[in-house]
Amino acid sequence: MHNVDSVFGFANRDFGPVELGPPLFSTHAHEIEDELLDFDALSALAVNETAAHIEAKLKTIATTMVPWIAVVAALQQMKQSRPDLPTSPALADVVDSTSARAWLKRLNYPAKHRDFVREWTLEHLAGTIFAQHEETAGAALTSGE
Repeated sequence: MHNVDSVFGFANRDFGPVELGPPLFSTHAHEIEDELLDFDALSALAVNETAAHIEAKLKTIATTMVPWIAVVAALQQMKQSRPDLPTSPALADVVDSTSARAWLKRLNYPAKHRDFVREWTLEHLAGTIFAQHEETAGAALTSGE
């Protein structure tokens, strides 16, 4: 058996805060892969693409994902109080705010979970909760976190 005195862990934050302390750490980015994006390195691998151009392209793509991130975060918040609720949508099903709201309406969760509906009305989920997460995800993208 080896004597190990330097062990640490790293947790992906995904869609919520991770409160850890040494020796466990978490990323400030939504996904751990975001910490690995090195635009200068990607530029060196690309043909005739500057680091700034690659970063701008990726930010444009990421901006289109904000509504999907908001739906996933809203559902995760809802599921914390009821684990038998719907799974997250496919990225292709939620490409903007309109498709996000349509996806949420198709769930028909009020009919499936009548007792749960009192608190989680469609307006609360698709309006208030979705809007809060959409604003948070957009702000995180703008700030680079």
